[in-house]
Amino acid sequence: MHTCGIHPWIVVITLLATFTLWMLPTQTPSYTVAYEASEGRLFTQAQARIACFAYVAVTLAGLLLVFPYWRWLQLIK
Repeated sequence: MHTCGIHPWIVVITLLATFTLWMLPTQTPSYTVAYEASEGRLFTQAQARIACFAYVAVTLAGLLLVFPYWRWLQLIK
């Protein structure tokens, strides 16, 4: 257990789940590659933004739901 009461693994999982957002077209290289490779025919930037907000909502809900489990495992105080 780390001195601040949070296991380092929890920090890593949280960062990995939340760092791949694509709210802006130039935010992640994978978004730019997917958009340019499809020549804009696969999805619009507005659709991608909606998908990103859905991803954020599901990710945050998942992290909130797993919080009691992590507490039960004593990974957080």
